[in-house]
Amino acid sequence: MRNSEPYNIGYNEGFEAGFVEALKIISAKVSDESRMQLAVNCLDYLPLPKIIEHCRFCYHRAVEVVEQSEFVEYVKDKFDSYVENDGFFDQESMGRIYQCRLESAKRDIEDTPPQEIISSSKILSKDLKKMLIEYIEEKEKASSKAEGKGEI
Repeated sequence: MRNSEPYNIGYNEGFEAGFVEALKIISAKVSDESRMQLAVNCLDYLPLPKIIEHCRFCYHRAVEVVEQSEFVEYVKDKFDSYVENDGFFDQESMGRIYQCRLESAKRDIEDTPPQEIISSSKILSKDLKKMLIEYIEEKEKASSKAEGKGEI
C-alpha cells in the first residue's frame, strides 16, 4: 500500500497542506528578517509565489529572497553529455533546445519548487533567478494595475 501512487499522492498533499499551515503560523509570529530566512529555507519545498503569499512579502523582499538563494546547477545527464561531445546538434539547435527548456521552466514557476525546476527542466540557476525576478515584477505590475482600477 505504501508504494502505491494514491498513497504517495495523499502523503504529498498532506505534507504540503501541513507544511503550508505551519509556515503561515510561524511567519505570523516572527520578525521580517526571520521571515526572509524562513522563505529562503522553504524554496526546496514550495514554489516562490506560494512562499511570497504565505510569508506576506512585498516585491522588494521577494527579490531579496531570490538573490539570497543558493540554487544548485543542474547535473548534465547522458543525453547532454552525448550532445556536447558528439556534436549531434549544431550550436543553433542547442540554443533552441535550451530556449524550449526555459519556456517549460517558466510554466512551472507557479507550482514547482526551484530545485525541482532546475533538475527537471535542466536550466541553470542563474536563468531561474532571472525568470523568478521577472515573474515577481509582472505580478507586482498586475496587482498595482488592479489596485489602480479599483480606485477609479
